[in-house]
Amino acid sequence: MKSISIKITGTKPIMMNYYHGNEIKAVEKMPIEDQLKLCEYRLAPEEGEEKGKLYVPSENVRKSIGHGAKYVAGKRGVSLRPTVLSMITIEPAALYIYDDEDNYVYDYEIDERSVRNNVTNGRRMKKRPLITEWNLKFTLQFDPTLLSAKQMRECVDRAGLMSGILEFRKERGGPFGEYIVNDWKVLK
Repeated sequence: MKSISIKITGTKPIMMNYYHGNEIKAVEKMPIEDQLKLCEYRLAPEEGEEKGKLYVPSENVRKSIGHGAKYVAGKRGVSLRPTVLSMITIEPAALYIYDDEDNYVYDYEIDERSVRNNVTNGRRMKKRPLITEWNLKFTLQFDPTLLSAKQMRECVDRAGLMSGILEFRKERGGPFGEYIVNDWKVLK
């Protein structure tokens, strides 16, 4: 496996979602401060030094890179998406959000917009955390016998421009979650 240390920088804000767990009833009726304490992506675990730090699950970035690979041609012009999704891993599992000075991000704005309920086809207002200045650092591992580092870089670049991460991202028709690769170091 080959490892690459990557830092991505947001060119558009990221919109997070709040927790939808079954143990909490009537989330919409809670005060907005309590709703946002349930922020899904994610107020870090309540224990240890990570308490309160916002993070993005690595699975979100992995899926974004897989979507970007859809636009990169491999052998005989076939998309690299299946290959990329089956072989890449991203560590750590929780990617903490940093600002441009490499400080952890704890604060966010509140975005309020109308959303559609898929079950009733009705509309309602939804409030979600929005972070305008963000960076993520992670290590990507892949099999160099199946892909070159150059192809992997192209997949990550396309993902940032065409997919994005988190809620209402470009892949889903929204304006959020776009990023660029700020740092790319091949480790081994």
